[in-house]
Amino acid sequence: MEILRRAFLAVDRHLGGAKPPPKVQVFWARHPVVTGAIAAVLNGLLCAWAVSAFDDPVLALQSALWGLGAGLLFWLLCRLERWRQGYYERNGWPPVHPPAPVEETPVWLAGVRWIGTWSVLTVVLWALGQLRDPPNGWIWSAIYAGLMVIANWAARRAAARGGRRRA
Repeated sequence: MEILRRAFLAVDRHLGGAKPPPKVQVFWARHPVVTGAIAAVLNGLLCAWAVSAFDDPVLALQSALWGLGAGLLFWLLCRLERWRQGYYERNGWPPVHPPAPVEETPVWLAGVRWIGTWSVLTVVLWALGQLRDPPNGWIWSAIYAGLMVIANWAARRAAARGGRRRA
């Protein structure tokens, strides 16, 4: 068990979890039952709405069980987060090293990423479009995927510019 604890903390530190958490995360960790209950109700209602279970008692029971399972999962995750925060409170938060400077991405690599992302999104949107009646074609899927790639680029650009202005 000690090996699992050390491995979890090592992965947590590597992924940046050693920084002090925001207030919302502290609240969720300190109130796992409330968080689990809210997650259970929301997931149960969302599942019932998705399968139209409001008229069928069997589907309503299945939706309630789905919500219960989701609530228990959220409760467990909140308990683990509470343990993690308690560990760092007792032993001190490790120093956070500043991130290494990021080099500019080469133009050819950025282009390959754009094309790859656009291709994958086109296929995913086409597959989702087949659920509609009449189904969306490849042209509309490609256009929507292109708009999503451009919106993602614009959001990243705005976040990078906003970060430089605040500093």
